[in-house]
Amino acid sequence: MPYKDPTIWTLLLAWLADNWPTLYGFILAVLTAWLRVTYNGGTGRRRWLEASLVGAITLAFISGFGWFGIPSEAAGFIGGMFGLFGVEKIRELAERMMGGKLNGPH
Repeated sequence: MPYKDPTIWTLLLAWLADNWPTLYGFILAVLTAWLRVTYNGGTGRRRWLEASLVGAITLAFISGFGWFGIPSEAAGFIGGMFGLFGVEKIRELAERMMGGKLNGPH
């Protein structure tokens, strides 16, 4: 019986140990965004959209940690900050860093 084979649990726990900073950062970003939108009176749809977008942005940024020389242990901090700031503030910061080039020609 496959559920009695301890190998699968060993592999799952090893994967979890290797990827825990990324998972923790993602979960913290989603939870923080969800709570922030709820606190501000947002509806269920807005909570789901905001939390999903912030989680995706967090995963995208965490995947580039090696390029920026950021240790993987900082994933929780990044996730918490992204969840707290929200999608709009992250977009504003990205536009400022890119020199306003994200909007394209007007």
